[in-house]
Amino acid sequence: MSKRKAFSFTKGYTFIFEEDGAVVEAWFSALSGLEKVFVNDELVSSQRNLSTDSTNNFSIGENEYSTNLNVVSLLKGPFVCTLSKNGKEYKRQKLVFPKAESSRKGLPFIIRLSFFILLGACFGVASSYWQLSKESIYVFIALIFVVVFAYHTKSYKGKGPVIEHEEIV
Repeated sequence: MSKRKAFSFTKGYTFIFEEDGAVVEAWFSALSGLEKVFVNDELVSSQRNLSTDSTNNFSIGENEYSTNLNVVSLLKGPFVCTLSKNGKEYKRQKLVFPKAESSRKGLPFIIRLSFFILLGACFGVASSYWQLSKESIYVFIALIFVVVFAYHTKSYKGKGPVIEHEEIV
């Protein structure tokens, strides 16, 4: 199995296809937008792409291949990777994040919104009282993002991402 196999927001996502006696690995980072395609552990394509739809082209023998990555949502997925052979879609893998079943519902939207408004007001008062710099605002916003992201991903606890395979005829 590949050293690059990863399924996390911070380490990236890997799709593995077996084709014509070769192993094709399409890896991408949701954080940096870096994409790499390996054939039998040899790098055949690399690019940085910040869009939600991208294509990498490469060859195996006399056949032309491409991997197309389509990201429906960076936080919720699914991530869909399609392998095409000589211009025709051939195989597809979909990385999905199943939601953990829970008996308790999340907090109502108005309570969450009120919390962030109150948090922002407290930060505004604190920044004017202690005369904090503009950089502290960016740190505060980044901290809020991390908290919201952690709360959001907590709903996936206990269940990792699942790869669904599809043969296209």
